[in-house]
Amino acid sequence: MIMLLFTLLFCVIGNIIPIVFYSFKDVVKAIKEREWRKFKKKGIDVELGYFGKGKTLTAVWKTYKIWKKYKGNVEIVSNIPLNFPYTPFSDWGQLTSAHMKDMDDYHGTVFLLDEGSELFDSRDFKTFPKEIIASITQCRKSNIYFLITFPEWNDVDVKIRRYVRNAYLCRKLWRFQWEVSYNAKELERKQGDIEICEPKKFMTSCRFVLDRNRNLYNTRNKVRKGNIKREKCV
Repeated sequence: MIMLLFTLLFCVIGNIIPIVFYSFKDVVKAIKEREWRKFKKKGIDVELGYFGKGKTLTAVWKTYKIWKKYKGNVEIVSNIPLNFPYTPFSDWGQLTSAHMKDMDDYHGTVFLLDEGSELFDSRDFKTFPKEIIASITQCRKSNIYFLITFPEWNDVDVKIRRYVRNAYLCRKLWRFQWEVSYNAKELERKQGDIEICEPKKFMTSCRFVLDRNRNLYNTRNKVRKGNIKREKCV
């Protein structure tokens, strides 16, 4: 550790002039390009938990916060009814369409998919068109963010697991809702056994759930695989 610190110190001293120059340059660039307004939610995150653990509630709440932050610059696509602006998810062609859009750094698309085990059935997923698979695996390049709920890690299809960034285990006690964050790669190495996997954070967020939080979506909606079409790939 000490050797690492000394190496880093010598590196800083040896590059002090370019460090000062590029620090100033990058700050000016960030202000000029409004770096804080860029859409930075990309990739795939999953919410894990069995019935009553609040995984859907948490996913909806996160989606709502994204909508508020990027209001006007983000499209929300959801397979559950939401009580804020969204587009119903009806076919996988919506994903390929979002992937084909010429999106700038300030706009993005969020796919909120509840009960992912119903949508990504292992047997059916093998026959998915290549365009859909490519849209999922390359979602970061198209400013697409997936937030998908599953009962447990092993319910996530193998093809999806490779590209998951974070896995959040949802916990709930009365109206207190929190998450335990796991590195998806580490979770996969431990074959989804949460008991032996070291969390990144034991509590990434904790909040008291209000009625208005629950009213953000239809809590009684049922997700059925048959409701989603996959033949409309464009």
